[in-house]
Parts: sequence; C-alpha cells; structure tokens
Amino acid sequence: MILITGATGTIGSDIVRQLAAEGLAVRAATRDPERTGFPAGVEPLRAGHPVPNLTGDGRQPVVDPRDVAAVAVTALRSPAHAGRILTLTGPELMSGHEQAAVLAEILGRPIEVTDIPEGDTRAFMIAAGLPPAFVEGAAVGQSFVRHGHNETITDDIEQALGRPSRSYAAWVADHRAAFAPVVAGVTSGPN
Repeated sequence: MILITGATGTIGSDIVRQLAAEGLAVRAATRDPERTGFPAGVEPLRAGHPVPNLTGDGRQPVVDPRDVAAVAVTALRSPAHAGRILTLTGPELMSGHEQAAVLAEILGRPIEVTDIPEGDTRAFMIAAGLPPAFVEGAAVGQSFVRHGHNETITDDIEQALGRPSRSYAAWVADHRAAFAPVVAGVTSGPN
C-alpha cells in the first residue's frame, strides 16, 4: 500500500492516477476532500479577475505537475533513485507575465496581470484568506523567485523518465477546459 498525501491537489491527484493505473494499491489522503484539484490560478481566471503576480520579473522553470507525478511514481517503483536528490524543472524559464501571455494565446482571450509589490505580498495573501503560516513560507519562496534565485533548469525529468519535461504551453493546452469562463454558474469551454 502506497500512501499519497495531498491526493486531491494538482500533483497528488496525478500521482494517485498513475499509481492506480499501474495496478498498485494506493491510499489517498487530503486535508480537504471537497477540493477538486483545480490548478493554482484557475479561480481568478474563471472569475475574470486579474492574475496576481507576486514574483515581479523573476523567472522560474515552470514544471508540469504530470511530470512531477510521473517522476514520483518512477522513484517509488525503482531502486535506481534511492538516495538521489532530483531537481524537477520545466524546459524554460518564465516570469508571471510570460505565463499569462501563454495563457492568453492558448485561451484566445486577454489575461490581465496585477503586479503586487514585494512589500505588499504578505498583506495581499492574508486578505485573500490564506493562513498566516502559509503566507510566511510562500512570501519567502516568492522573494526567492523575484530575486532570480530560481533560474535553474535541469534535465532530471529526462533522466528519470527518458523523455524531456513538458512545456508550460503544453500543460495549458491540455488543461484549457479548466480555464473556461463561468457565466451564471455554467462553465463553458472555448470553441
């Protein structure tokens, strides 16, 4: 039996699906069983609100959650990864504005981005209802990205899976329906 925590989250749900597809016994745990596993940022896009950018011009190698899940499954099943530290990255460095531009292009509609100054990030997250302990950790991570410290690309996904990591654009295209606008409580995907 393999226990997966955070099983309804973006990465956890992919790990659960992949392990189950392999015929392995899986127990899924989550703090919030009501969560549907929507990717981060879906609700603001669906509601038509601007996407908050808490990392300034900082760029990072956005990784496809399916790649993270696939590497986790591989690592759980193969002793070849025992004791190894893998740094899983996407194939390109992207800023928040660059990610929004990819979304806009694939969705065929504008995506507004609101830059949140570094000194305002904690207050912004608290106002959004996030728990203070999460806010503190997230603010440190956002500052790390904002100041260019996460601009690293590795080939660890390719080494683990035998194929290159997927691009952010591929992830958006494959999850396009999740970003469909909601009108009067009805979700409608792009044509």
